[in-house]
Amino acid sequence: GQETLFFNAAELDVKGVEAEGAWAVTQDFTLTYNVSWMDAEFGKFEADTNYDGEIDVDLSGQPVTRAPEWMGSVEGTYIMPFLDRYNLELRGRVSYEDDSIQAYSDVAPEFNTVLDSRTLVDASITFTHPDNSWYVRLLGSNLTDERYKTGSLSVATLWVMSAYGPPRYYGIEFGAFMDW
Repeated sequence: GQETLFFNAAELDVKGVEAEGAWAVTQDFTLTYNVSWMDAEFGKFEADTNYDGEIDVDLSGQPVTRAPEWMGSVEGTYIMPFLDRYNLELRGRVSYEDDSIQAYSDVAPEFNTVLDSRTLVDASITFTHPDNSWYVRLLGSNLTDERYKTGSLSVATLWVMSAYGPPRYYGIEFGAFMDW
């Protein structure tokens, strides 16, 4: 195995803002949101990876890995009585993440790997027993069937290895609450 260690090799410049909140539109309908903006880059990042006294990696001015400029989501939850005794919860969420550098290439910056921006849509319907002892949930995730990378690594100029997030899927979930 090989390991490369950097100690105090970088100066990082980061600024940003984040906001989150909730709004009870009615007694039964709630909206929640979060949004963030971040500007992150290396001010200075020089490293001698083979310890010969010469700087052979310079990432100065490069964007920071896994630091998207924009991220956010909005979620709505509506709870309504069902058959006069049960609760039915309807929930939907849209989330967004901007593109970001995943990994730096050893060859040149144009071979850096990038996680593309993505917008995901999820929804669920939950039927809950009146005494909250059990529930059944129908759910759908990535409803627009967006294809997006969760990881990516460049192998020189030969190829790029990438892992992808799950495609659209539907499911059913059962749950029970137990008092031990």
